[in-house]
Amino acid sequence: MTASEAHSASHSDRRPMAAAVALAILGVLVGMIGSYVTAVVGSAPVPGGSGVNPLMLLLLAIVIAVAVVTGWRWRIVGIVAGIVMLAFVAFAFIDQLAWSSAPGAWSNPANAIAYGAASGYPTLVGAAMLTTAILHRRTRTRD
Repeated sequence: MTASEAHSASHSDRRPMAAAVALAILGVLVGMIGSYVTAVVGSAPVPGGSGVNPLMLLLLAIVIAVAVVTGWRWRIVGIVAGIVMLAFVAFAFIDQLAWSSAPGAWSNPANAIAYGAASGYPTLVGAAMLTTAILHRRTRTRD
């Protein structure tokens, strides 16, 4: 093996690793943003009656659909983002974060994490994203 062949072989091994690290970093960002968006969708004041508002359920269904597509299309991003979303919920439970229902509090990120942990919506979205990515990875490896 010549020096140029050894260099090209080691260089080609670094590309997949760099891509995986970049996707993992993107997964952390997607998980953080997804957790916040899910909590805001679940707590934003939408017009309608009391109880669970159909508009809020529609918005939540859109967020879950985007999460499932993300987990299916980019497996590493979906796995990392799902873990980050579930970690936010675990952090909120461990630290016993309290949330406020005051007007305008739904847009506060700290309040959104606490509300998300209490509502369970980020748990559903994170689990859906994680499960979709794992199932897609499993079906791809069996081929």
